[in-house]
Amino acid sequence: MNQTTRQQPEPGGRMWSRNARYLALAVTVGVLLAVLYAARDLLGPLFISAFLAYLLNPIVTALSRRSRLPRKVVTTLIYLVILGLFVLLALTLAPTIVEQVRKLSVEAQTIGENLETFLAQRVVVFGFTLQPAQILGEPGDVSDLFIRSDRVVRVFQTATTNFVWVLVILVTTFYLLQDWMRLREWLFQLAPEWAESDMRRLYAEVKRIWQNYLRGQLLLMFVVGLITWIALEAIGLPGAGAIGLLTGLVDIIPTLGPILAMVVAVLVALSDGSSFLPLSNLWIALLTVAIYALIQGIENVWLRPQVMSSRLQIHPAVVFVGVAAAVYLLGVFGALVIVPVLGTLAIIGSYLRCRILQLDPWPEVKRVIEPMEAEGTNG
Repeated sequence: MNQTTRQQPEPGGRMWSRNARYLALAVTVGVLLAVLYAARDLLGPLFISAFLAYLLNPIVTALSRRSRLPRKVVTTLIYLVILGLFVLLALTLAPTIVEQVRKLSVEAQTIGENLETFLAQRVVVFGFTLQPAQILGEPGDVSDLFIRSDRVVRVFQTATTNFVWVLVILVTTFYLLQDWMRLREWLFQLAPEWAESDMRRLYAEVKRIWQNYLRGQLLLMFVVGLITWIALEAIGLPGAGAIGLLTGLVDIIPTLGPILAMVVAVLVALSDGSSFLPLSNLWIALLTVAIYALIQGIENVWLRPQVMSSRLQIHPAVVFVGVAAAVYLLGVFGALVIVPVLGTLAIIGSYLRCRILQLDPWPEVKRVIEPMEAEGTNG
């Protein structure tokens, strides 16, 4: 006797239909995009935290293995050491900063008084009498150019906001370092069982991209610092070695880092001049600016594209255009990470292309037997 067999429901209830699953997926994606848009100001600090955690993770892992201390203990110790260094640096530089601020305040007051005097006088040009105050404002209004309550409030708000974002970055980086391994495994387990192995392979490929980027960036920092040291030594700038080291360290920050190092070098040139060139301090400062402009031009146009192209297998033109566009559209931090992000997108795009075209995204490397080796085997 034939009996119609019924499919037993799953332990968790009736299986969803295809339309229901697609609807749930669309709603989930929509809600996720809405949340990301609402929290778009938070994405930058979170991305910075993830990047810092990625940079510090090998150090934490190595120290934890060698000392056999728990990962949380090692992370806390590293943070305490970094905090101690910042406090020591602040205490060391505090007297100098206070003195410079005092001098700047006196100079600003002097400039304000001279400007008021200039605005109050009359200037005769080709028989016409001009009074600058009629064009630029009354002398009593000059102080408004420097101090206004709304500007003070905006400066205070900006400083407070930046402090909060720095605090968010530090705390988030701390927790990411503590639970990096568990977070990574949790993300892998979110993927379906059939896709988990692919996710692990993708993670390994993306990790390789970022490691190669960091190695290339370290090479750039070393080369730029060395060239800067040699060039500044050639014009007799005092402290050329220390300034070259500073330039190499801050070169990891595109555009902004070299500018800060150049400002330091120019201040040294204006203060001390050259140790052997018979030129005025102003000319030495101009030579310093020219040296930095030349080195940065070579690095941005040729050196960085070539190094990153060989490390990440990206065309040099793509590296150059990507960094230039990121500086203009995304700012300094965008320019810092745009190259490995492009490499990551290339890896993910290649994987999706292979899956869409039903190709193997992880082709096995076949061993090539040289003719001489084959002849030796046959013999």
